[in-house]
Parts: sequence; C-alpha cells; structure tokens
Amino acid sequence: MMEKRIKINGDDCASLFTRFGYSVSYKKVHGNAGGTMLDGRTTEDVIAIKAIIKLQFMPFREQDLHNFFKSIYGVDYDIVEFYDPRFGAYRTIEAIVGELTAEHKFININDDDIWVAGSITLTER
Repeated sequence: MMEKRIKINGDDCASLFTRFGYSVSYKKVHGNAGGTMLDGRTTEDVIAIKAIIKLQFMPFREQDLHNFFKSIYGVDYDIVEFYDPRFGAYRTIEAIVGELTAEHKFININDDDIWVAGSITLTER
C-alpha cells in the first residue's frame, strides 16, 4: 500500500503527522435558493462543497513546531496538496487554517522541549 502524501506550501509534510494519515471531510456551502417547498419537501441550493483536512501531529521539538507555525501563518492562504477521496485523485487547494492545537506534556529530551500531541484543520477556501 502506498502512503498518501501531504504538502503544505510546497513542503512535503508527511513526516510531521502521524503514520495513520489524515482525514478528509466535506461541508456544503448553501446559497439562498434552498428551503421548504409548499408540499413540505426540502430543497438545497448547494453552491460549493469544500474539503476539510484534519491532521494529527507527530511529537515535535519546540523549535520545529515554532517553525511550522511560522510557515503556515506566514501567508494569507496555505496551498495544500492532498489525496481527495471524493475525486479519487490528488488535488491542490488554497486553504484557511482552522483549529490548530499543540499540547505540551513536560517532556524534555536533550534540552529540547517536546510537544507530543496536536492537530491542525485546513478548510478549502
């Protein structure tokens, strides 16, 4: 089985995230033409379907985590290349950083503080 790659702003980031990979979900963006019909049926006015990518971090040295944060917050929109199961292919999108967490467990190895848990959510623009 081939590992799926993930790139953020042109950098291969697969080693930064758990070997279990990432999850992709989708949200519908609705227009104003949907609603309830006179007969009680509901109709949707879907104007777009946006991908939401969630990644779980591997343990990070504090400096590496700082550098990663700096790189994703250094641009207005991050460019993300990921495998999109909806299309059955890799896609490149502009994304907005949503929830970003990092958890420190007071682990220190060779004078490096280690952050052991965290995740990032990227939503298609």
